[in-house]
Amino acid sequence: MLKGNKRVGVFVDVANLAGAARRVYGGAVDYRRLLHLVVAGKNLSGAFAFAIDKGTSGYDAFAVALREAGYKVFTKRPKTFADGSVKADWDVGITVEMLSMQSKLDVVVLGSGDGDFVPAVHHLRQKGLRVEVAAFTERSAKELLAAADGFIELDESVLEDPSKN
Repeated sequence: MLKGNKRVGVFVDVANLAGAARRVYGGAVDYRRLLHLVVAGKNLSGAFAFAIDKGTSGYDAFAVALREAGYKVFTKRPKTFADGSVKADWDVGITVEMLSMQSKLDVVVLGSGDGDFVPAVHHLRQKGLRVEVAAFTERSAKELLAAADGFIELDESVLEDPSKN
């Protein structure tokens, strides 16, 4: 069992969790609830949300809400390639931030079900950190869950209350 003095860093792949919540429950993640759930009993050293700004009118308010919930927000815009394809993901950015924080943490909570993070999880564990994945089971890569020390299963309890919108 983890003691309360463990320093935890929370790294949230907003697009991954938002997409999973929408597909599994038809809802939206309440990032304040998420943070309370994953930090319970630990000493929060930093919470980082990695989001995609698609240029929609509501993004600025969303980023403000993330900041008010306690996250440092990293934003990027999607890239459009010559063939018309569009790509926007934070896998490398999240990994770099986790690695840059590793000496200041005892526990890393990765809010994502993306299997691309397996090498980063292995590295962090080899450096002596505990790595917990917080994600929706139905949208999580089995290899990511197997690589982590622990799994925080997300469900309806971390969704926004639709009556408040």
